[in-house]
Amino acid sequence: MSVCKALVVVLMVAVSVQHTTGMKRYNSGMQWSSNQGNSGKQLPDIGGLIKKKVGFKTGLLGGLIGLKAGLLQPIIGIGQSILGLKKGLVETKVNLVKPLLRPVFDIKRKKLTAARDLIDTKIGFLDNFSRSFGSSSNKRPMSYGH
Repeated sequence: MSVCKALVVVLMVAVSVQHTTGMKRYNSGMQWSSNQGNSGKQLPDIGGLIKKKVGFKTGLLGGLIGLKAGLLQPIIGIGQSILGLKKGLVETKVNLVKPLLRPVFDIKRKKLTAARDLIDTKIGFLDNFSRSFGSSSNKRPMSYGH
């Protein structure tokens, strides 16, 4: 609970206590008497007041939430049905395109493998060529992909 809400609750309880202690109450002896004149003042049941306030707020919020849910239910139902249709449409498109793309990806993989092999061959040729001129480095550069 935020500090502001806590202060509001304390203020409301304090006002309620002051209001109820200043009120006249009805005794069981069929007489009206004031609490202010009594030397042994009886404080009201603060727990009962808080329970009543919480119960009132809970009932009010429950009613508002129920009303909101009732009003939004048709909209939520329509939204869920539209999402279900879109999901089915996407799955259908993916299932149609997968068999068509598989050969294309296989061809691309074969071409990339051939290009990697060609690059490895060129690196090997350059290594041999540089060794024939007596390069000071005995290290062989790492080839790409292997």
